[in-house]
Amino acid sequence: MGGIETLHPSLQSFPTGPPSLPLFSSDEVDLAEVAQVALPALQKISSQEWQEALRDVGEISVKRLSGALTNKVFECKWREPSGKSRRVLVRLYGSEVDAIFSREQEVETFERLSRHGYGPQLLAHFPAGRVEEWLHARTLTSPDLRDPVCSARIAAKLAVFHRLDMGAPRSAVVWPRMRAWLLTALEVASPLAAAEFCLAELEEEIAEMEAKLGGHNEEGGEAATGSFAERTVTEVGSGDEGGKGHCTGVSRAAAQDKLQAAGRSRWGIGFCHNDLQYGNLMADERTGAITIIDYEYAGYNPIAFDIANHFCEFAADYHSDTPHILDYSRYPSLEQRLRFCQAYLSALGDNPSAEDVASLVKEADRFTLVSHLQWGLWGVIFSASSNIEFDYAEYSRQRFRQYFLSKDGLLDRDSCLPATYGSRP
Repeated sequence: MGGIETLHPSLQSFPTGPPSLPLFSSDEVDLAEVAQVALPALQKISSQEWQEALRDVGEISVKRLSGALTNKVFECKWREPSGKSRRVLVRLYGSEVDAIFSREQEVETFERLSRHGYGPQLLAHFPAGRVEEWLHARTLTSPDLRDPVCSARIAAKLAVFHRLDMGAPRSAVVWPRMRAWLLTALEVASPLAAAEFCLAELEEEIAEMEAKLGGHNEEGGEAATGSFAERTVTEVGSGDEGGKGHCTGVSRAAAQDKLQAAGRSRWGIGFCHNDLQYGNLMADERTGAITIIDYEYAGYNPIAFDIANHFCEFAADYHSDTPHILDYSRYPSLEQRLRFCQAYLSALGDNPSAEDVASLVKEADRFTLVSHLQWGLWGVIFSASSNIEFDYAEYSRQRFRQYFLSKDGLLDRDSCLPATYGSRP
């Protein structure tokens, strides 16, 4: 990843008591201040390894990493006296995110997953951000999502992620989240923007999606069948492979009973990432194994919604000269979607039928409508409050446009979407 870089001197020159780095807002963050706050926070941890790593530090390289749309992230790099290179990732929280998600809940999710071997290790935190382990992995790119091997690995990893038990109520967060975001959008948008995006009418659209797609909770609006529903989920860390969790079988009859009680949705609720764009996926430099990172929007949701989000992200390239432009001609083909869902269901331990795979693809396609609504609202909010160089308003236009263009066809269609989906706006 690219970025701006600066060098500054040893930790020994830091003032007593590191400066309080504020949440970033309109002012550009001074790169030297990043290290002045983050590395002293690291010094406070008890690990002997890190105490040694921070002894007699010389020059520190600080580089801003590109691609983040909610936080600002930095690489801090230095050499130990032995000559060994050390790197950490420093994440500064955005000041405008309180209306979008709970930072406290996000940090709690990160810490819990970190303790049990998922994602990067949490090394230290401070009021304005945190210090994370530097993963020796590369961040995926937009073309990686279309690579068959990489896509299958993402699908398998996502299947494991969805089975995590985070101890929270297993009810879908997407419906209350969208309503909360709509209220915020109505508050922060200008009258012109509110009229352009038809914000006053979007509650009706949300209600229609909720009624037709369901996915509320395990008891009343959501159930699963096939391999996903036939498993119960254990607590994170209760497995015997370094805290990776495991699943045990339950009866097929019980799964079918839950399906009949649910009435609408065939596939289950799981712990979802809810923002599975390529920048939140990393591949190990040696093995290619996938790691899912950044959990700001994570929470329980229909698994088909999480898959739908991922499919929609095929249209994006956040590292292009126009990162806000979405090209829906790049939406995955029917073959690619079937292959992804086949890999996803196979990772659960069964040999899924063609009917099961097609069913999951169909439901994911329909949940793209919810994805468009949610991220359209997200863009409206950020367009009124964020100083990050990204055209949030144009991004929203494209998401809402795609929602209305595809709505009737998706809700009326009995089969999967055709191989081509949408066109470049």
